[in-house]
Amino acid sequence: MEKLRSILTTTLIFSLVLVACITNQTQSKNEELPNNGTVVLPNSASEIETPDKSDYTTGSTVDLNINLRCNPTNVKFSPDGSHIAVSCFDKTFRIYELTDKEYALKSNRDLEWYIHSINWSPDGSMVALISWKALQLIDLDKNETINSLELSKASETRIAWSPDSKYIAVTVPGGSVLTETDSLAKIYSIPELKLIKEVNVDDVQPYGTNQLIWDGNVESPVMTIATMGGMIHVRSHRGTSLGFYGIQWNAAHIGIYSLGEDRYLTVTNEFGSKDAYSRTRLVVFDSLYMLFDYTIQNNLNGEELDPIVDSCFVSEEMRLYVLFQSGKLQVFDILSNEIKLIAEEQVPRVGLLGKVEASSCYGKLIITRRDKPALFIAKP
Repeated sequence: MEKLRSILTTTLIFSLVLVACITNQTQSKNEELPNNGTVVLPNSASEIETPDKSDYTTGSTVDLNINLRCNPTNVKFSPDGSHIAVSCFDKTFRIYELTDKEYALKSNRDLEWYIHSINWSPDGSMVALISWKALQLIDLDKNETINSLELSKASETRIAWSPDSKYIAVTVPGGSVLTETDSLAKIYSIPELKLIKEVNVDDVQPYGTNQLIWDGNVESPVMTIATMGGMIHVRSHRGTSLGFYGIQWNAAHIGIYSLGEDRYLTVTNEFGSKDAYSRTRLVVFDSLYMLFDYTIQNNLNGEELDPIVDSCFVSEEMRLYVLFQSGKLQVFDILSNEIKLIAEEQVPRVGLLGKVEASSCYGKLIITRRDKPALFIAKP
């Protein structure tokens, strides 16, 4: 009997030790896992430690490692920097609300089409989504589509909001310089999306537009429009003026920006046939002349060019960010009489759908890339 009691006591002690070891080992493993071993659901908010600004250098990027759980095709700051809008390759559209240490998912909705661009209204209350098929107007408070506009052309469409968020101007894309369109641009009311005005230039046949700057005036709009043939200026309240510049007819305008004082900046891919002269460059011009330019690369030495996929301009700092298909990011200062390259960095896995977006009020830069759904944030 005494021997049996001793065996039972030893077995009990061994069992207690074994349970303690397993418990400690499990706790240790959980401590090595994110969120203490718990699973973060796809749509739940994740607390992210924001890197200190002292970690940044000019042009450098920091992977914030926010797992969007989708392949982002567009990422766009709201005007005040308090929200980020994201469209994904799975045809979802998401809004994240920014705090000091957290990116909280505010809304998540399914869409019918892949989104090409996200366009916040100046007051931050609405988002206009552009696909190859339609323009969709989404009210953020209601989290619903309040109106849509069918787009008749398969080419890329760009829009510009009026400062009071009551109107939008829309480009009218064309297939080529041989395909006429009905107007250079159209102005619609918000939220009805009712056609208010078609913008044209006398004796000039529109062949499609792909970039647009607008002052927001409806009755006498002042516009600078990029076409495949160059730049067109519409100065309705000063009398119509028209200007074409030394940009190749087949130029793809990646971005066009106002520099103030009737000066503008355009970012272009100017690609000819295999043996023709091709280049990527930046051009500064006014309503009459090209003032100066900066050729980023050309094919005179026989090298294959690296196409520009996106650009963004921070007007407060007169700084331009240019993203290439290879993932190269270049940063330029736009000075009064020259363009100066100040920084360059390689960002992996960017590709054709890469986008770059700057928020001047937060001093951050976002770049989307393929393969790994993540956001890059850098201080300009």
